[in-house]
Order: sequence, then structure tokens, then C-alpha cells
Amino acid sequence: MNADGQTETTSTLTVLGPEAHRLDGAPAEVERNLKRLTSVGKPLPDVEVRILNDDSTELPPNQIGEVVIRTPREMKGYNLNNLKWVHIEGGPEFDYPINYWLAILGAKPESGCLDFLVKWEPDSYCHFHRHIGDTTTLIREGEHHVVETTATQTLHKIRKPGHYSRTPDGESHMEYAGPEGSLVFFSMQSADGRLFEILDKDENVLGIATVEGLVAGQLTS
Repeated sequence: MNADGQTETTSTLTVLGPEAHRLDGAPAEVERNLKRLTSVGKPLPDVEVRILNDDSTELPPNQIGEVVIRTPREMKGYNLNNLKWVHIEGGPEFDYPINYWLAILGAKPESGCLDFLVKWEPDSYCHFHRHIGDTTTLIREGEHHVVETTATQTLHKIRKPGHYSRTPDGESHMEYAGPEGSLVFFSMQSADGRLFEILDKDENVLGIATVEGLVAGQLTS
């Protein structure tokens, strides 16, 4: 039996039962089970799962999108007072208001893994950046904006509390909070410990954030 979930929902969200692991019987049944083994199974009775596109529209079956979950077991928040927060602001070289806080929740430098919270002040930005490793995000509080830029388009995503996504290394993007600020959980992993690049407006690399650097309280190395 396989189970999939996340810490913020007290673990298990979906289960692939033992019957789906049987590879004996009629050929049609074996083929069906082989397909099921590539999935995370079915949601538990108290879990709702949807797949959404970039505009937060629900997608039909067999389409790729972002996984969004809802369950009464979802965490209501963190005890933020017990965390060590690092305050990060931008200098005069940036023409947008950079004002956010970062707190480490857990780290495994040997495997390039880092879990952390970022708290944005109202209507404030983090640095323009590009993720290098796989990234999981969960919006905990406030309205959070993500603006992704490519050579042919700009996508502006507005994410609400409870929005969950997992993405590979991706496009250059900007993140900023709505009028009440925002709080976002991040879980990042990169084989060499490099997590994201800080960029200037022309996408030149100004610095690289690493697992060891962030644990030491340094944004870039």
C-alpha cells in the first residue's frame, strides 16, 4: 500500500490500496493496475483534491496542473514566535519595495533539502529570482502574487490561503504580497544545494541562495 501526503495535513491525503498492487490475473486487470501504480491513489474520505491550471480553473482528467487540497486536518498556522526570523530588505539598486522575513523550519544540507517560511510585509516583494531545484509551496496566510516571465508571455497568478503546488526548476518570476501581507511555506530540494538565483531586471545572476547559506542566515553566497 502506498500513501501520499504532507506534514501540514497531519500526513496522509491519498492512498493506493493493496488491490492496486496485484499484477496477476486477467491481462486487462494487470494493465489497469500498472497504470494505477503511477498515481498517488484515491483521496481519503475527509480530503478533497483538485487539479487546477494557471488561472485556478479545474482541469479535466489526465491533464497536468497544480494539485490543490482541502481537508479539516489542515494546519491552522504555525507558532511564529518561536522561530528565528531573518529580515531581508532591498538596497537602492532595486526599483521595487523588497521587505520580507525568512525562518528555517528544517534542513538536510547533505541531500540539498530545506523547509522554510517566508513572511512578506503588505504590498512588498522578495527579490526577482529563478528556482534551481524542485519547489513545493503552500500559501498559509494572505493573498500572494506570482508573476512569471518568459520570452513570449507574462503570467500573473493570485494565490489564496490553502493553495498548494509542486514545481520543478522554472521560469524567472517575481513574488509579492497583497495589502495584508502573506505567509508562505516552502520546501526546496536541489542535488547540489543551490536553491534559487537572485536576478537583476535583465535576468543577470546577482547571487545564488544555497541550503547552507540560508541556514547560516545569508541570502546569497
